[in-house]
Amino acid sequence: MKIFDIDTNKIMDWDSFHYYFQTIFGFSENYGHNMCDWIDCMGALDDPITGMAETQVPKGETVVLNLVNSETFKRNCKELLDVLLECTAFINMQNLQRGVKTMFALSYG
Repeated sequence: MKIFDIDTNKIMDWDSFHYYFQTIFGFSENYGHNMCDWIDCMGALDDPITGMAETQVPKGETVVLNLVNSETFKRNCKELLDVLLECTAFINMQNLQRGVKTMFALSYG
């Protein structure tokens, strides 16, 4: 299991959300700052050949996004939290359909 602390105090809007994730995971310069690209980059964390993210995890590893200060994030950025939940679930569904065991989990800190 690979745990990434996501400091949600640094996320106030869509721009800061995308900038933060691009910085933390080392998304490529071609990252389009939209959720389709976010799904592609996060979904490629176990596939270094894609070059979509500098951060890599082994295939089959569970990736935990630990949302630090989650109560404040939920109160101030409910839409962002909802989309984050939806998109991580979508990546999990894609992986299941492809028979890949790499999964995402969210924890609240």
